[in-house]
Amino acid sequence: MGHHELKPTFPVSEAESWAQKIKVAGRSPVTITTGALISLALGSSFFVPWWIGVAVTGALLGGLGLYWKKQFPVLRERVRQSLIKRSNDSQNRSLSKGEEQLRDWKCYDLADELRKFRDLKKKAETGASQLGTVTSMSENVESLVDTLCNEVSRDLFKIADLRYTLRKRSRSLGEETKKGMKQDEVELSARISLAYEALASTVAQFQSQGGVSAESSAGDNKVLDTAIEKLKSEAELARRVRERVNETYIRELWPANTEFSSTTTSGAQGSVEFE
Repeated sequence: MGHHELKPTFPVSEAESWAQKIKVAGRSPVTITTGALISLALGSSFFVPWWIGVAVTGALLGGLGLYWKKQFPVLRERVRQSLIKRSNDSQNRSLSKGEEQLRDWKCYDLADELRKFRDLKKKAETGASQLGTVTSMSENVESLVDTLCNEVSRDLFKIADLRYTLRKRSRSLGEETKKGMKQDEVELSARISLAYEALASTVAQFQSQGGVSAESSAGDNKVLDTAIEKLKSEAELARRVRERVNETYIRELWPANTEFSSTTTSGAQGSVEFE
Protein backbone atom coordinates (compact mmCIF):
# COMPACT_ATOMS: atom_id res chain seq x y z
CA MET A 1 0.00 0.00 0.00
CA GLY A 2 1.01 3.62 -0.43
CA HIS A 3 -0.35 6.82 -1.87
CA HIS A 4 -4.12 6.72 -2.42
CA GLU A 5 -4.97 8.43 -5.71
CA LEU A 6 -7.67 11.09 -5.40
CA LYS A 7 -10.33 10.81 -8.10
CA PRO A 8 -11.05 14.34 -9.44
CA THR A 9 -14.44 15.83 -8.59
CA PHE A 10 -14.75 17.65 -11.91
CA PRO A 11 -16.06 17.21 -14.47
CA VAL A 12 -19.17 15.75 -12.84
CA SER A 13 -20.38 12.64 -14.66
CA GLU A 14 -23.43 13.51 -16.77
CA ALA A 15 -24.70 9.92 -16.67
CA GLU A 16 -24.48 9.84 -12.88
CA SER A 17 -26.04 13.29 -12.70
CA TRP A 18 -29.06 12.29 -14.79
CA ALA A 19 -29.51 9.04 -12.86
CA GLN A 20 -29.54 11.00 -9.61
CA LYS A 21 -32.01 13.57 -11.01
CA ILE A 22 -34.43 10.81 -12.04
CA LYS A 23 -34.05 9.19 -8.63
CA VAL A 24 -34.73 12.43 -6.75
CA ALA A 25 -37.69 13.37 -8.99
CA GLY A 26 -39.18 9.89 -8.65
CA ARG A 27 -39.09 10.09 -4.86
CA SER A 28 -40.64 13.55 -4.75
CA PRO A 29 -44.02 13.77 -2.94
CA VAL A 30 -45.36 15.68 -5.97
CA THR A 31 -44.45 12.81 -8.33
CA ILE A 32 -45.76 10.15 -5.94
CA THR A 33 -49.06 12.00 -5.38
CA THR A 34 -49.52 12.59 -9.10
CA GLY A 35 -48.88 8.92 -9.80
CA ALA A 36 -51.52 7.93 -7.27
CA LEU A 37 -54.06 10.34 -8.84
CA ILE A 38 -53.29 8.97 -12.31
CA SER A 39 -53.90 5.43 -11.09
CA LEU A 40 -57.18 6.59 -9.57
CA ALA A 41 -58.20 8.36 -12.78
CA LEU A 42 -57.46 5.32 -14.94
CA GLY A 43 -59.26 3.06 -12.50
CA SER A 44 -62.36 5.25 -12.59
CA SER A 45 -63.16 4.05 -16.12
CA PHE A 46 -65.44 1.49 -14.48
CA PHE A 47 -67.66 4.30 -13.17
CA VAL A 48 -67.27 7.15 -15.71
CA PRO A 49 -66.70 7.30 -19.48
CA TRP A 50 -63.17 6.19 -20.41
CA TRP A 51 -62.33 9.46 -22.13
CA ILE A 52 -62.78 11.36 -18.86
CA GLY A 53 -60.13 9.19 -17.19
CA VAL A 54 -57.79 9.73 -20.15
CA ALA A 55 -58.36 13.49 -20.08
CA VAL A 56 -57.69 13.69 -16.36
CA THR A 57 -54.56 11.58 -16.77
CA GLY A 58 -53.33 13.85 -19.55
CA ALA A 59 -53.96 16.93 -17.43
CA LEU A 60 -52.09 15.43 -14.47
CA LEU A 61 -49.12 14.45 -16.64
CA GLY A 62 -49.07 17.89 -18.22
CA GLY A 63 -49.14 19.55 -14.80
CA LEU A 64 -46.35 17.28 -13.55
CA GLY A 65 -44.26 18.12 -16.62
CA LEU A 66 -44.72 21.85 -16.09
CA TYR A 67 -43.83 21.51 -12.41
CA TRP A 68 -40.52 19.75 -13.08
CA LYS A 69 -39.72 22.12 -15.94
CA LYS A 70 -39.86 24.99 -13.45
CA GLN A 71 -38.06 22.99 -10.77
CA PHE A 72 -35.33 21.66 -13.05
CA PRO A 73 -32.71 24.38 -12.32
CA VAL A 74 -33.16 23.79 -8.59
CA LEU A 75 -33.07 20.02 -9.06
CA ARG A 76 -29.95 20.24 -11.24
CA GLU A 77 -28.10 22.33 -8.66
CA ARG A 78 -29.22 20.13 -5.77
CA VAL A 79 -27.99 16.99 -7.51
CA ARG A 80 -24.73 18.66 -8.54
CA GLN A 81 -24.00 19.74 -4.97
CA SER A 82 -24.82 16.23 -3.75
CA LEU A 83 -22.41 14.61 -6.23
CA ILE A 84 -19.67 17.11 -5.37
CA LYS A 85 -20.08 16.39 -1.66
CA ARG A 86 -19.98 12.64 -2.31
CA SER A 87 -16.75 13.04 -4.28
CA ASN A 88 -15.18 15.26 -1.63
CA ASP A 89 -16.08 12.80 1.13
CA SER A 90 -14.50 9.97 -0.88
CA GLN A 91 -11.31 11.99 -1.38
CA ASN A 92 -11.11 12.85 2.31
CA ARG A 93 -11.52 9.19 3.23
CA SER A 94 -8.62 8.36 0.90
CA LEU A 95 -6.45 10.99 2.61
CA SER A 96 -7.43 9.54 6.00
CA LYS A 97 -6.36 6.08 4.82
CA GLY A 98 -3.05 7.55 3.68
CA GLU A 99 -2.60 9.16 7.08
CA GLU A 100 -3.26 5.82 8.80
CA GLN A 101 -0.74 4.11 6.51
CA LEU A 102 1.96 6.65 7.34
CA ARG A 103 1.28 6.18 11.05
CA ASP A 104 1.55 2.41 10.62
CA TRP A 105 4.96 3.04 9.05
CA LYS A 106 5.87 5.18 12.09
CA CYS A 107 6.16 8.30 9.93
CA TYR A 108 4.19 10.30 12.44
CA ASP A 109 5.36 13.72 11.24
CA LEU A 110 4.33 12.91 7.67
CA ALA A 111 0.96 11.62 8.85
CA ASP A 112 0.39 14.86 10.77
CA GLU A 113 1.30 16.84 7.66
CA LEU A 114 -1.20 14.94 5.53
CA ARG A 115 -3.89 15.48 8.19
CA LYS A 116 -3.23 19.24 8.08
CA PHE A 117 -3.76 19.26 4.33
CA ARG A 118 -6.94 17.20 4.64
CA ASP A 119 -8.33 19.66 7.21
CA LEU A 120 -7.49 22.64 4.99
CA LYS A 121 -9.01 20.86 2.00
CA LYS A 122 -12.29 20.50 3.91
CA LYS A 123 -12.26 24.20 4.76
CA ALA A 124 -11.59 25.13 1.13
CA GLU A 125 -14.49 22.91 0.03
CA THR A 126 -16.77 24.57 2.59
CA GLY A 127 -15.70 27.97 1.30
CA ALA A 128 -16.37 26.97 -2.31
CA SER A 129 -19.81 25.59 -1.39
CA GLN A 130 -20.71 28.92 0.22
CA LEU A 131 -20.65 30.49 -3.24
CA GLY A 132 -24.17 29.09 -3.62
CA THR A 133 -24.53 27.72 -7.13
CA VAL A 134 -21.55 25.90 -8.61
CA THR A 135 -19.60 28.40 -10.71
CA SER A 136 -16.58 28.06 -12.95
CA MET A 137 -14.57 29.76 -10.19
CA SER A 138 -15.65 27.31 -7.48
CA GLU A 139 -14.92 24.41 -9.87
CA ASN A 140 -11.51 25.89 -10.57
CA VAL A 141 -10.72 26.25 -6.87
CA GLU A 142 -11.86 22.73 -5.97
CA SER A 143 -10.04 21.14 -8.91
CA LEU A 144 -6.79 22.88 -7.97
CA VAL A 145 -7.19 21.95 -4.30
CA ASP A 146 -7.77 18.32 -5.33
CA THR A 147 -4.65 18.38 -7.52
CA LEU A 148 -2.54 20.03 -4.83
CA CYS A 149 -3.56 17.56 -2.10
CA ASN A 150 -3.03 14.63 -4.45
CA GLU A 151 0.49 15.81 -5.30
CA VAL A 152 1.32 16.48 -1.65
CA SER A 153 0.16 12.98 -0.69
CA ARG A 154 2.46 11.54 -3.37
CA ASP A 155 5.37 13.60 -2.06
CA LEU A 156 4.81 12.56 1.54
CA PHE A 157 4.86 8.90 0.55
CA LYS A 158 7.95 9.57 -1.54
CA ILE A 159 9.65 11.01 1.56
CA ALA A 160 8.59 7.93 3.52
CA ASP A 161 10.10 5.75 0.79
CA LEU A 162 13.38 7.74 0.85
CA ARG A 163 13.63 7.35 4.62
CA TYR A 164 12.93 3.63 4.39
CA THR A 165 15.58 3.13 1.72
CA LEU A 166 18.16 5.13 3.68
CA ARG A 167 17.47 3.09 6.77
CA LYS A 168 17.37 -0.36 5.17
CA ARG A 169 20.11 0.08 2.55
CA SER A 170 22.41 2.49 4.35
CA ARG A 171 25.44 0.18 4.17
CA SER A 172 25.12 -0.51 0.45
CA LEU A 173 24.56 3.10 -0.58
CA GLY A 174 27.42 5.42 -1.43
CA GLU A 175 27.86 8.65 0.50
CA GLU A 176 26.98 10.76 -2.52
CA THR A 177 23.80 8.78 -3.07
CA LYS A 178 22.78 9.14 0.57
CA LYS A 179 23.56 12.83 0.49
CA GLY A 180 21.48 13.23 -2.66
CA MET A 181 18.52 11.37 -1.17
CA LYS A 182 18.62 13.52 1.95
CA GLN A 183 18.66 16.61 -0.23
CA ASP A 184 15.68 15.24 -2.15
CA GLU A 185 13.74 15.01 1.10
CA VAL A 186 14.66 18.61 1.92
CA GLU A 187 13.41 19.78 -1.48
CA LEU A 188 10.19 17.80 -1.25
CA SER A 189 9.56 19.12 2.27
CA ALA A 190 10.15 22.70 1.08
CA ARG A 191 7.63 22.27 -1.72
CA ILE A 192 5.09 20.80 0.70
CA SER A 193 5.51 23.81 2.97
CA LEU A 194 4.92 26.20 0.08
CA ALA A 195 1.91 24.19 -1.04
CA TYR A 196 0.49 24.46 2.48
CA GLU A 197 0.92 28.24 2.38
CA ALA A 198 -0.90 28.41 -0.97
CA LEU A 199 -3.79 26.29 0.30
CA ALA A 200 -3.98 28.19 3.60
CA SER A 201 -4.04 31.47 1.64
CA THR A 202 -7.00 30.26 -0.42
CA VAL A 203 -8.92 29.23 2.69
CA ALA A 204 -8.12 32.58 4.32
CA GLN A 205 -9.60 34.43 1.33
CA PHE A 206 -12.85 32.52 1.67
CA GLN A 207 -13.01 33.14 5.42
CA SER A 208 -12.08 36.83 5.29
CA GLN A 209 -14.48 37.70 2.47
CA GLY A 210 -17.24 35.29 3.41
CA GLY A 211 -16.89 33.64 0.04
CA VAL A 212 -17.34 35.27 -3.35
CA SER A 213 -20.81 35.95 -4.67
CA ALA A 214 -21.87 33.85 -7.63
CA GLU A 215 -23.07 37.06 -9.29
CA SER A 216 -19.72 38.83 -8.91
CA SER A 217 -17.85 39.66 -12.07
CA ALA A 218 -14.35 38.33 -12.70
CA GLY A 219 -12.96 41.78 -11.92
CA ASP A 220 -14.41 41.63 -8.41
CA ASN A 221 -12.47 38.46 -7.57
CA LYS A 222 -8.88 39.57 -8.04
CA VAL A 223 -7.79 38.44 -4.57
CA LEU A 224 -9.15 34.96 -5.09
CA ASP A 225 -7.78 34.90 -8.64
CA THR A 226 -4.33 35.50 -7.13
CA ALA A 227 -4.83 32.58 -4.75
CA ILE A 228 -5.89 30.39 -7.67
CA GLU A 229 -2.78 31.31 -9.64
CA LYS A 230 -0.67 30.48 -6.60
CA LEU A 231 -2.38 27.11 -6.30
CA LYS A 232 -1.69 26.41 -9.98
CA SER A 233 1.96 27.35 -9.54
CA GLU A 234 2.47 25.22 -6.45
CA ALA A 235 0.73 22.18 -7.96
CA GLU A 236 2.89 22.36 -11.09
CA LEU A 237 6.13 22.93 -9.18
CA ALA A 238 5.34 20.06 -6.80
CA ARG A 239 4.83 17.78 -9.79
CA ARG A 240 8.14 18.82 -11.38
CA VAL A 241 10.10 18.37 -8.16
CA ARG A 242 8.62 14.92 -7.59
CA GLU A 243 9.45 13.83 -11.14
CA ARG A 244 13.03 15.06 -10.81
CA VAL A 245 13.44 13.28 -7.48
CA ASN A 246 12.02 10.07 -8.97
CA GLU A 247 14.46 10.19 -11.89
CA THR A 248 17.47 10.86 -9.65
CA TYR A 249 16.40 8.24 -7.10
CA ILE A 250 15.93 5.52 -9.70
CA ARG A 251 19.07 6.37 -11.66
CA GLU A 252 21.26 6.22 -8.54
CA LEU A 253 19.81 3.03 -7.04
CA TRP A 254 18.92 0.95 -10.11
CA PRO A 255 20.91 2.38 -13.05
CA ALA A 256 20.87 -0.81 -15.10
CA ASN A 257 17.32 -2.04 -14.46
CA THR A 258 15.21 -0.12 -16.96
CA GLU A 259 12.09 -2.26 -16.46
CA PHE A 260 12.12 -1.76 -12.68
CA SER A 261 12.83 1.95 -13.11
CA SER A 262 9.84 2.42 -15.38
CA THR A 263 7.54 0.68 -12.90
CA THR A 264 8.88 2.63 -9.96
CA THR A 265 8.44 5.97 -11.71
CA SER A 266 4.71 5.27 -12.12
CA GLY A 267 4.27 5.13 -8.35
CA ALA A 268 5.21 1.64 -7.25
CA GLN A 269 7.81 3.04 -4.90
CA GLY A 270 5.04 3.81 -2.44
CA SER A 271 4.25 0.13 -2.00
CA VAL A 272 7.13 -0.74 0.34
CA GLU A 273 6.18 -2.26 3.66
CA PHE A 274 7.61 -0.57 6.73
CA GLU A 275 8.46 -2.54 9.80
